[in-house]
Amino acid sequence: MKIEVLSDRTFSLTPAMLMQIDAAAPGCELEYHPAASATDLSGAEVVFGCPPAELLREAVNLKWHHLPNAAIQPYTHPALYANPGITLTNSSGVYGAAIAEHVTAMVFSLARNFPLYDRRRRENIWKRDDESTVWVSGSTAAVFGMGDLGRNVSAKLKAAGMKVIGIRRSLFEKPPCVDELYDLRSFDDVLRRADFVICCLPLTNATRGLFDEHAFSAMDSRAFFINVGRGASVDTDALVSALKNGIIAGAALDVTDPEPLPKGHDLWGMDNVIITPHSSCVCDDVQERKLNLFLELLERYKNGRVLKNVVNFMQGY
Repeated sequence: MKIEVLSDRTFSLTPAMLMQIDAAAPGCELEYHPAASATDLSGAEVVFGCPPAELLREAVNLKWHHLPNAAIQPYTHPALYANPGITLTNSSGVYGAAIAEHVTAMVFSLARNFPLYDRRRRENIWKRDDESTVWVSGSTAAVFGMGDLGRNVSAKLKAAGMKVIGIRRSLFEKPPCVDELYDLRSFDDVLRRADFVICCLPLTNATRGLFDEHAFSAMDSRAFFINVGRGASVDTDALVSALKNGIIAGAALDVTDPEPLPKGHDLWGMDNVIITPHSSCVCDDVQERKLNLFLELLERYKNGRVLKNVVNFMQGY
């Protein structure tokens, strides 16, 4: 079995980590390359990384492709692969706890008006704002998406004393950290009830542009919008308009559309906006977490057991 491990700017393994893969698959042929230099995948049975999509048509022996990210773009269609029976898995579960802490920080920062105070700090202005600070405890969070990310976010916010409404594609068993659970048929009603609207959704045809002018108009004017899902789930022009016109109170964005957010964009200069550069997933052990998940899946693969984190190409995640 040949395993190709491909590093990039967000994913790299130390020699000691590669030795763990080698030890987990005795007799395998293990190669490690920067993704951009991986020009021949034809002999690989397993790929761990994000190769240029066009190379996958040459990977005639590839059976299992594992992504070091939760997002699956641009690997969203089985036709990209030479093998129509390819199994694609992602790293969902690696990031949820870290992103939940990031969201919690965003919630409290918006509630306590930190973006405005940070601007005043830079301008040396000692001035208190008595009007816009709100309670987190007792407020309502609407968490869109109940995968690993949404469940972790919900648990953190529930622990902070918030009421949590979960929204998911279909109504399975309600997670214990969620007070109420709905599907998208209740979209407008949930938006009206929420003090904090939090997008944890994957990007699919159904979620692209979901948060548009209509959605922001349905929100309370004192409510905040947070996005740690995918930037393209939001109509950015509609968000800017809602922020400028007081339709919503503020926003915190770890993902944007476009991304990176261009210099001079209106969102940069707003006192009621927090922007972080797609950094909510960052934690000091993220590479070890990615490796440990791959090693768990590799053990399953070797023994012919069903893999977890398998991507459903029809659903897009």
